[in-house]
Amino acid sequence: GSLERVFEVLRGRPIGVADDELSALGVVLVVGQVAGRGTRVLAAHYVRPVARDAHGHVQRLSPAVLTTFDAESDTFEQFGWGIVPELAFRVGRRAGDYELEHERRTGFLVGLTHASITARAEVRRAIAAYAVAPAAVTS
Repeated sequence: GSLERVFEVLRGRPIGVADDELSALGVVLVVGQVAGRGTRVLAAHYVRPVARDAHGHVQRLSPAVLTTFDAESDTFEQFGWGIVPELAFRVGRRAGDYELEHERRTGFLVGLTHASITARAEVRRAIAAYAVAPAAVTS
């Protein structure tokens, strides 16, 4: 039901993950029940890795919310735009290239829904067949 609950489960027995280890998770999807809509993603969070600043001090930044589901409007509210440079750095891309690839992938997923490709097996096949373009050369 929440990122905090995910962390509680991972910290507890039998897993016993330490807080600094949790920072390696990357993106965490929180899944739950929505009345009349079944199980779905309720939120996506970016768990920031432990890092060191220019002076060697350990930096533990709070997770960032990427998106949350609004049951009333049946849509997601997007917040990821606020950390695009950080996400791009994490995957080894420049922010502009990252945003272009994000738009391309978003278009692909929207196309699946417009084509009524919603069955789990069909979606898996389509995603498996999706060709990831190489990172753009920007110099």
